[in-house]
Amino acid sequence: MKRLGLRLHADEEHWIPLADLMTGLMLLFLLIALAYMVQVERQQSRPKNALALYEQKRTLLAHDLDSEFRPDFAKWGAEFDPKSLSIRFRARDVLFAPGSSELQPRFKTILDDFFPRYLRILNEEQYRNIVSEVRIEGYTSSFWRSGASVDESYVANMALSQDRARSVLGYVLQLPPVAPQKAWLMQVLTANGLSSSHLVRRPDGTEDADASQRVEFSVRTNADAQVRNVLALAATSPPLPNVPVVTDPMPAFPAWSAPLIGHALRSAFPTSTQCLGFFDGAMLQYEGARPGVKLYGWAYDDAAQAPVDRVIFTDANGTIVGAGDGGFERADVPATLAAVTSPTTGWQGYAGATTSPLAVWAIPRAARSVCRLAPSKTAAGGP
Repeated sequence: MKRLGLRLHADEEHWIPLADLMTGLMLLFLLIALAYMVQVERQQSRPKNALALYEQKRTLLAHDLDSEFRPDFAKWGAEFDPKSLSIRFRARDVLFAPGSSELQPRFKTILDDFFPRYLRILNEEQYRNIVSEVRIEGYTSSFWRSGASVDESYVANMALSQDRARSVLGYVLQLPPVAPQKAWLMQVLTANGLSSSHLVRRPDGTEDADASQRVEFSVRTNADAQVRNVLALAATSPPLPNVPVVTDPMPAFPAWSAPLIGHALRSAFPTSTQCLGFFDGAMLQYEGARPGVKLYGWAYDDAAQAPVDRVIFTDANGTIVGAGDGGFERADVPATLAAVTSPTTGWQGYAGATTSPLAVWAIPRAARSVCRLAPSKTAAGGP
């Protein structure tokens, strides 16, 4: 019986049995299937990992606040609610005189001790990116004066609670230890009067008028934004090829870009101009509580004969979603292009997670204009 197989060459007697050939093909298909399954599993785990990291940070923030102030709560007449991240000052006689928004001396002393320590924790790098608002909330009882209607009492107490919250805000802002962080604080700190809208009640359901008159410091996190970012990250399928992935949060954007992020490109830069440069691709993907990507390339302002100092990134809607700085070493550029005389034309920057393609814009020294940087060949697999 002849053996069934394939002969490599007509003049050779070397045969590959069909069984061996089929076994090889099956192994190849198995490896492809396994690689695909690993890729799918990794993609599905990305949002879970990011949300878990975000929740972990929120839990750690609650722990750090409780650990820092627990020894002081009793003497301050305060308490902490870890679910709402609220520190509640409830010693009515310590806070304000009846009907007044002027801080009592004892409350000022408490704030002198409390607020710089509170700000130090919130401003730590691991928490700063998840804090969207620090609320100073003033509350009152439902009583205003004898004979006042419910409506009149509510409106009058609303004004009083707002005045009290503003008094606290004004006092903590002028504390000397706050000065180094005041710029950040003024982006997130708010004063809110809530009148008698959240009364404290006794077990029998009756109003506890003394306990209802309080001041709370409450932290609002950017939970909704984090969820949207995670969903956007999950929708970026597959992950950028050959780009390393880390579970850290994306670093903060450059400070100069703060007024631009989230705004339309053309509202800040109404005109376009010409420059030299390319968007080369992505260096890192971040899957932490603040997902995003680190991008790089080079840019040169030929009119000014100088490297471009700043770049911004926009999504498909023209909204600015990231920014970066220039000044990085790129000796390959002047070695290739005689028109470029500087070896520091490189730029690097960060863009938040988005499902749409990114556009990269250099900001030359000409005021209120940008030039678009096209993707280079190396960026073909980029975002």
